[in-house]
Amino acid sequence: MKNKMKLIIPRLIGLTAIVGLASIIISALFKLLFFGTILLALGMLFTWIIRSWKKESSGSELMHEDPYLGMHSQQRQAVVPVVGFKKSAKPSIIPIY
Repeated sequence: MKNKMKLIIPRLIGLTAIVGLASIIISALFKLLFFGTILLALGMLFTWIIRSWKKESSGSELMHEDPYLGMHSQQRQAVVPVVGFKKSAKPSIIPIY
């Protein structure tokens, strides 16, 4: 029994050290991902605040509200029919402009 303990204890200590190092590395990776996500979210929030502040200070929010404001209603449609072609019995692909 004493011989078995002499063989098992060093292996157990080595395995414990390896598992401990692996858990430290994995937790460090998750912490880096977490803090990176928080930093990106704060950066996006900051840019959104700055853009909205600039838009309010410039007074041109009415110009940028509808990009299709000056266009005719036919040009505003997502699907524009192709004019000048006969209707076919087969289904066809409708181009989207």
